[in-house]
Amino acid sequence: MTKHSQYKRIEGLDFARALAMFGMLIVNYTIIMGAGGNGPYWLVWFTELFEGRASAAFVVLAGIGVALMTRKARNGGSPSFI
Repeated sequence: MTKHSQYKRIEGLDFARALAMFGMLIVNYTIIMGAGGNGPYWLVWFTELFEGRASAAFVVLAGIGVALMTRKARNGGSPSFI
């Protein structure tokens, strides 16, 4: 069993992170397989939907996660919390 933390998870942030990870998976799979621009129109549109957006969302969400993790140390707590 997992130990329950006193902090609640931000479900919206977790959902956005999951979408960003899914987008990164789609973009990287498309690049590795060399499938960019190949296939039916709807599939090309779907893969191009994530191009550039997934990586930007991933970086922004990582920054938000770091900011939330270090909030206690930045608000006057001990640097050992970082």
